[in-house]
Amino acid sequence: MMKSVQTIAVLAILLSFGTNVWAEQDRSRGRDSGVSERDAARIIRSEKGGKVLGVQKRDDRDYRVKTLDRGRVRVYGVDGRTGEIRE
Repeated sequence: MMKSVQTIAVLAILLSFGTNVWAEQDRSRGRDSGVSERDAARIIRSEKGGKVLGVQKRDDRDYRVKTLDRGRVRVYGVDGRTGEIRE
């Protein structure tokens, strides 16, 4: 019983360490856990429909997504951290 508890504790520590290392590697490559331009386009396409005409980065974390839907151009904001749509 004691050996299995120790094994589980060691595995939990190793897994948490590995996750932190992977997150740090992503940050060092310029990526974080936020939303990319491609993600922003995908979010708008799935939630609002229409054809995505373009995606622009508004500031260090938000996106402006322009769509064409039934002959009308619409512009949406997407929060770069949460993926929340701002109309």
